[in-house]
Amino acid sequence: MADIDNQQSVTRRQLLGTGAVACGIAVTGCVGGSGDSIAYISRGGATHDAEREVMAEWSEESDIEVTHQEVADDTEMLELIDANPEEFDFTNPVPAAFAQHSLLYDEELFTEIDFGEIPNYSSQ
Repeated sequence: MADIDNQQSVTRRQLLGTGAVACGIAVTGCVGGSGDSIAYISRGGATHDAEREVMAEWSEESDIEVTHQEVADDTEMLELIDANPEEFDFTNPVPAAFAQHSLLYDEELFTEIDFGEIPNYSSQ
């Protein structure tokens, strides 16, 4: 990870790219926040803490609040998304959760991110 003194401000593209591409971010079926805030659900721990830091910087830049909900594991995360799909805009499950998503939820909870629909996204 870059030295804190050398960090640049985080754009929406960088936020999506940071951990999202690498960790397989999935957007819940409801897709889209209220405009002033978006809701994120993830496991706790060091990764979640780092994500919070990146999202806090992005929130300051964009004036869009990112609300966080922390769960113990991906099973709990999938159960909460299934029970309350309108409450979550994005998450970042581990790869094994995608198999669970496929088997238990018939791939109905997540949607693929169409990077072509993100105007300032570049894979480079």
